[in-house]
Amino acid sequence: TDRSEVQQKFVALMDHVARLASLGLAGSVYTQTTDVEGEINGLITYDRRVVKFDVDAVAAVHGRVRAAAARGLRPTAFTELFSRQDADEKAWAYTFEEPAADWKRPDFDDATWSRSAGGFGNPGIAAKRPVAKVATPWTTKTLWLRRTFVCGALPAKLVDMRLDMFHDEGVEVYLNGRMILSADGYTNDYVPYFADFAAAKAALKEGENVLAVKVVQTVGDQYFDASLSLVSEK
Repeated sequence: TDRSEVQQKFVALMDHVARLASLGLAGSVYTQTTDVEGEINGLITYDRRVVKFDVDAVAAVHGRVRAAAARGLRPTAFTELFSRQDADEKAWAYTFEEPAADWKRPDFDDATWSRSAGGFGNPGIAAKRPVAKVATPWTTKTLWLRRTFVCGALPAKLVDMRLDMFHDEGVEVYLNGRMILSADGYTNDYVPYFADFAAAKAALKEGENVLAVKVVQTVGDQYFDASLSLVSEK
């Protein structure tokens, strides 16, 4: 309906291309840099007088695509720190009630939170998305989660930290109290996301770590689950 909405969708599309590029996608094309007589989904108007999007925002997301493409060409190894749909009934601590402001800190006491295996969602989502296994029903607007995981010695050539997430809808991810990723919208399956590497590398430590997640639901289905892996050059 307006420029900001179109730009948001374009940036989301390019972020998805970046995720695919990191997995080996060889190329992509956006067919219209400018509007034409019959279609108006160009980056610039038909007469070239108006650039519809914020140039810096578009340049930044294109930079992420190029960086992901370069990353996808390198031989990489994955070290999984915890798996999706973790069967451990105490894997995740969770609450539907808004916690104290320091809930994302690693030293926060979540002893009063409930515990569950991986997979939180409304009861009907599994019928639409069979990959969505619901261990605990979630039907409120917001879900807060925490989990600990142990990291051994860091790889010598650590290049990324990857979350495979199925989120519906918006999600914020914190590692040891530091935000490493946020994503709007929703997915219909597990999708690879790469964390803010500088922030993630600074936060990650050998031994016990805490991942904290906030998921916000606005309309329709709802679900959350994730796995976490280190990505290193072979």
